[in-house]
Amino acid sequence: MDNSQSIHDSAAALCGAIGRHAQLCEEEPHNRAAIEATATGITEAVTDYAYAVFRKEGLDIFFAAPSEDPEPQGPTDENARAQQAPSADTGDLIIEDRFTIRVEDPGGLAELAESATGLRIQDPADALRALCSKDGWEPMSYPGEMLTVAYHAVESV
Repeated sequence: MDNSQSIHDSAAALCGAIGRHAQLCEEEPHNRAAIEATATGITEAVTDYAYAVFRKEGLDIFFAAPSEDPEPQGPTDENARAQQAPSADTGDLIIEDRFTIRVEDPGGLAELAESATGLRIQDPADALRALCSKDGWEPMSYPGEMLTVAYHAVESV
């Protein structure tokens, strides 16, 4: 996204991406590859919109991505999760640390991850996963302007 793109322009691009996805779903429901590609366009447009708001207003907004592996629903699964869930009585707690990262320099990030881990990096997501495994996730400490933390929230659940 161009840093000068307005919030309104980003919102219009997001609406366009959703419209293209909806049209494809209705007209070509069996074309999963194209539908998934347009869904990726929605994800990118959402990120661009959130980044435009952040750059213009300084507000961190977060749009949750759907889980890649949704938990099955049903009474048996709920009971199993309840038995495994931490209890306030024992002092156990779950902390969620959420980041929305905008990669500004994919090549530099890949080089950093490869030199830090010795792994062959394929894309920015691989680089972020490798760095997280290596250092426990310290994105604000990475050198240069390789990435921007567009959103960060810590929540207890």
